[in-house]
Amino acid sequence: MLLSVEAALERILAQAHVLPAEDVPLALAQGRVLAADLVAPLALPPFANSSMDGFALRSADIASARMDSKVTLRV
Repeated sequence: MLLSVEAALERILAQAHVLPAEDVPLALAQGRVLAADLVAPLALPPFANSSMDGFALRSADIASARMDSKVTLRV
C-alpha cells in the first residue's frame, strides 16, 4: 500500500524523540546542536571597532569606483 507524503512523514515523526542534553568536550562538539542559547557575558571589544567588526557593502554601489573616480557610500 502506498502512503502519501504526509502520512509517511507522520509515521516517521511519531518515532522520532528529542535526545537528552549531554556535556561533551568542545573538540567533539562539531556538528552538534546546542541544547540552550549561548550568550557572552560581555562584549569584546567593549566599544565599536570597525577593524574588528568590519563593513558590508553591495558591489553595485562601488561598480563605478576607480582610483581616479571615487564613490561616496551612505552610512
